[in-house]
Amino acid sequence: MRWSLLAAVISLLASGALIGCDGDSDDTRECGEVSVAPADLVFSEPLLGETSSASIEIRNDSCAEWTLNRLSLEGSVRYRFGTIVADVVPSIIAAGASLDIEMLYDGCEEAECTGALSINGGELSVPMSAAVMGPCIAASPSSLDFGNQPIDETHRLDVTLSSCGDENVTVNGIDFVETGADTAGDFSFTRDNLPEGSELAPGSSADIQVVWTPERTSLQGAVLRILSTDSDRSPLQIPVRGIAVAVGE
Repeated sequence: MRWSLLAAVISLLASGALIGCDGDSDDTRECGEVSVAPADLVFSEPLLGETSSASIEIRNDSCAEWTLNRLSLEGSVRYRFGTIVADVVPSIIAAGASLDIEMLYDGCEEAECTGALSINGGELSVPMSAAVMGPCIAASPSSLDFGNQPIDETHRLDVTLSSCGDENVTVNGIDFVETGADTAGDFSFTRDNLPEGSELAPGSSADIQVVWTPERTSLQGAVLRILSTDSDRSPLQIPVRGIAVAVGE
């Protein structure tokens, strides 16, 4: 499954009414705190083209109104989650009432699919993660840029392949494809620790070294393809580029 920019559907459920703590109401209780349940969100991996969802409840068990004035997203993959906050921020949650927030998720291609929903600038925080089912392969970095390098010299960069699912993933093949100009021949790779047919166990990784020996000055590019048993990501494509310059430039 692939991640994309997405929107969260936020719904306000007026579950509960103002409950007095001063004896004016027949319903009396001890004053508590504002809390969030569950303590974290774990999304299941959705089917291709679909989404999965999970909800949190902000519960006001205090004896005073509580105002939700900010929702923000944190973490290395915060762009994978989104919220539509125009209709819900600010919101006043009465004592004894709650606010439900539903988050949508449409897949992940990262080795670690994590994030966090920050409420009121960190007053409350809900970690979010995704459980990827089946074989899954991810690459870090997702692209390679050699920058400006002299011709007739050899340059190297590493790509780390990670198993991001809950089953072993098999690497069936690795190759380069051209991106227009005939430059793929200037790129090669070494895979000493990842021979064809290698399996990566969940959570494990292996490095591939991409080698570039440009023979003429030009902007050069290719795509490194990883063929695997990850049916949603195979072939995994990693753009590679570099600018070959004359020696001394």
